[in-house]
Amino acid sequence: MRFELARLDRSISESRDGTAASAQVRDLAAMVDTAIQKVRKIAAALRPAALDYGGLVEAIRLLADEFERRTGIGCTLQIPEPVDSRGNLANCLFSICQESLTNIARHAGATAVEIRLTADPGCLALTVRDNGRGFEPDAAAQTSSLGLLGMRERARMAGGILSVISGPGEGTTILAWIPAGGGAHAGDALAAFV
Repeated sequence: MRFELARLDRSISESRDGTAASAQVRDLAAMVDTAIQKVRKIAAALRPAALDYGGLVEAIRLLADEFERRTGIGCTLQIPEPVDSRGNLANCLFSICQESLTNIARHAGATAVEIRLTADPGCLALTVRDNGRGFEPDAAAQTSSLGLLGMRERARMAGGILSVISGPGEGTTILAWIPAGGGAHAGDALAAFV
């Protein structure tokens, strides 16, 4: 669209009475440029370069640092070194962590967050726990809570499961267990982990 608008602007500029139309084309081109910048920003937020270059651990560290800086909510990390996770598994766990932090910032009223990544043979478990106001998970399941629904769907598509542990005044714990290629059944591993 941007290239076609530039071509159209040149055609209009070469005509006699194209001044007003040329200004409109330039306005449209500016809007397209803004849209391109926003799409790039969204794409970077959905899959940060840190996932590709630093892996899941580095991406979660950067996410936690940004969350803490932006919200003022203390964020503690418990992540073993090294965790070998790239590709779809890393993207899934990063997205679940990102959505968990977004929900905390919007709804929890928390003052502290703990992010834990546990690597066991055949699986990765991500825990995001806050000390906020909590909620009734069953009631949230009845509403159109797209954040929780999206996290559950991501975990399911990766062959894992997502559990939400919360109650009014008790904070919230999000636990995602994702198999790293085969291994134990997700439900058995989650029961053992919790």
